[in-house]
Amino acid sequence: MIIKESVYKQIISYCPLVPPETGGIIGSSSTFIDTVAFDNYNKIIDAAVYVPDVRRLNAILSSWQKDKISFCGLFHSHKKGQETLSKDDIEYIHTIYSCLPQTITNLYFPIVIPQTKIFPYKAINQKHSIEIISDRIDLVP
Repeated sequence: MIIKESVYKQIISYCPLVPPETGGIIGSSSTFIDTVAFDNYNKIIDAAVYVPDVRRLNAILSSWQKDKISFCGLFHSHKKGQETLSKDDIEYIHTIYSCLPQTITNLYFPIVIPQTKIFPYKAINQKHSIEIISDRIDLVP
């Protein structure tokens, strides 16, 4: 995952230590992730499940489309010590892909440990088969 350093820092500092399961979406107007929108209104129903404000995020995605910003994925926070995707996270990734055109083959689903680090995961859709792999982060100025 290639991401603008300032966006990386915004995400790290935005996600609060408590509660976990807050997040947002990431996008690109170039060859790397350079845009972020935070989900300020997500519902915290369960401390172990991120429930995004889909209506608001879809409105942002529509705006991004007009500005030629491509959707690159969805991030959310976990508490310290939980750096991997949960079963619910993986199910949600499959749900997202089921709503997208087949032309979208690569998305990122980073896990954020607030104030600490981002653990990037890449989901690759190949003919209705989704492979989720751990990725690395490359920061660009």
